Amino acid sequence: MINDRIRTLKRERLDTPSGEKLDEIDRQLPAMTRRARLLLVAVLVIFGGIFQLVLGVVCIGMAEVHRSETVGAAALGLVIAGLVTMLGGLVVVGVAYAPRRGL
Repeated sequence: MINDRIRTLKRERLDTPSGEKLDEIDRQLPAMTRRARLLLVAVLVIFGGIFQLVLGVVCIGMAEVHRSETVGAAALGLVIAGLVTMLGGLVVVGVAYAPRRGL
């Protein structure tokens, strides 16, 4: 959806000779591109957090089967790391949608 709007703005920029509309497009395009990149990063970070949580669950199963405190500690570390990573992804989403001054 954001990419479609960016493409539309780029097409409009090429079709618009000059004037106020061109200035508006030049002002909006960098902000929209930045937001699209931040959202991509956020999705990748959140997927990384989910992957860490899944690994943590696998380690919990292995710790139970093998009665290993070491694997249990690793599982706890993975679960905490996964939660912190997902929280980081939510922070990136917040940054992407935060209002910017001067826009």
